[in-house]
Amino acid sequence: MNEKITLRAIEPEDVDFMFECEYDDSAWKWSDYTAPFSRQQLLEYALNYDANPFASRQLRLIAQTQSGMRIGIVDLFDISARDRKAYAGLTIFPDFRGNGYGKGALETLKKIAFHRLGLRKLVAVTATTNIPAQKLFKKGGFEEIAVLPAWHTIDGEDHDFSLLVCTGNGCECECKESCQSES
Repeated sequence: MNEKITLRAIEPEDVDFMFECEYDDSAWKWSDYTAPFSRQQLLEYALNYDANPFASRQLRLIAQTQSGMRIGIVDLFDISARDRKAYAGLTIFPDFRGNGYGKGALETLKKIAFHRLGLRKLVAVTATTNIPAQKLFKKGGFEEIAVLPAWHTIDGEDHDFSLLVCTGNGCECECKESCQSES
């Protein structure tokens, strides 16, 4: 991938795209959601978007190429201003996977988290069997600190999940020196 990935706020015209992401079967089964979102709920979210991630405790962004092609959604959630940490989530549409877009989106999300928001820790929780996600986060400076046994049940079968953490010291973004000095 030669094209830079940008992250931008959600707009009302993104509702259909968000709906498609929410209903991606390859990602849905691994989420903690027990019921799907309706288009109306997603529209209300877009219309009532809170640009203060510390007040809303979340930041959901559209990942797109420089040419404006939407490729996925990234988010920070359970943001804690006191502990300066957040959980990181990333969904790239299946057609765009394997092209480095996830790496670009994660790097940009880390810059926002560490530099703009002043966070010190990002946490990711992913299935141990989700090898692409495991590789993405580990190459992106996340370290596996625990395996959570039988963490998620899908179709009656238990699955182990990895708990991965990235600090400014583990930042691999282009501005690595400033990440490390700010931690």
